[in-house]
Amino acid sequence: MAEPERRASFLYAGQAVIEGIMFRGERSCTVTVRTPSGELTTVSRPVPSALNRLRRTPLTRGIVLLGETLVLGLWALRLSDQISRGVVGGGTSRAAAGGRTVAILLAGIGLFFVLPFATAVALASVLGFGSTSQHVAEGALRVTTLLTYVIAIGRIPAIQRSFAYHAAEHMVGHAYQSRIGMTTEQVRGMSPYLPWCGTTLLLLVFGLGSLAFAGIGVVSPGPGTAIAARVALPPIIASLALESMALASAAGAGPIIRAIAYPGMLLQRLTTREPSDEQLDLAIQAFQRAIANDAEDAGRR
Repeated sequence: MAEPERRASFLYAGQAVIEGIMFRGERSCTVTVRTPSGELTTVSRPVPSALNRLRRTPLTRGIVLLGETLVLGLWALRLSDQISRGVVGGGTSRAAAGGRTVAILLAGIGLFFVLPFATAVALASVLGFGSTSQHVAEGALRVTTLLTYVIAIGRIPAIQRSFAYHAAEHMVGHAYQSRIGMTTEQVRGMSPYLPWCGTTLLLLVFGLGSLAFAGIGVVSPGPGTAIAARVALPPIIASLALESMALASAAGAGPIIRAIAYPGMLLQRLTTREPSDEQLDLAIQAFQRAIANDAEDAGRR
């Protein structure tokens, strides 16, 4: 286990992958995946140290963290897919990986930003309501699209297992912050809901985006500007949301912070499932490896 001061100085971030979990440590990223034979395989890669200064600087850290989250998250998903299927080698080139990242980002923007806007414009034209009602309808459609998407994929057995790993990742995080042991029984008693999770980030992006789009609509109400804003601004808004989450995490759990995080925790009731003991054991091993990697790297400095 890491020393107590590391708990306060660094927040480990996790992500469920295919039959496993990724933890992003201070100096490395660790992925632990269950193979077809049932064994656990762990792979680690360093986090580029050249960006350390930008990671600690307000305003720039949100942009850096967003880029790293996308790159490391997709790397972990590709790796976990290979390991969970027993595939060796066959890695994707950087160009192909970059193209896939851009494609996924554009697909998400189209589904959650452009489509709700186009639908709200059509509804406003048919029903004859004004710009304020149109913005409200767009926000409601955006949240409805997200809920429909999560509920739909939650019916897929493989996604249900990923949702269980999602819960296991949160429970290990709570155990670490609570300074209790890391046995399966102790972690089992932790909450599967985490205030600052990717689901909270999504809702923050939706909320900040609605405010930004409404403001742009007042300044430049043309449809071309509106569509361009919904395509170009989500990455910037996401970086600001990450910055807000970093500040909120440092501020502690005050009533305002809890109120902001509450909708995301409600959404996690759809994106988590009860993990098995095997899934908790995997989460514990992945987390302990991430901590050990940081400790070993610090010892070499």
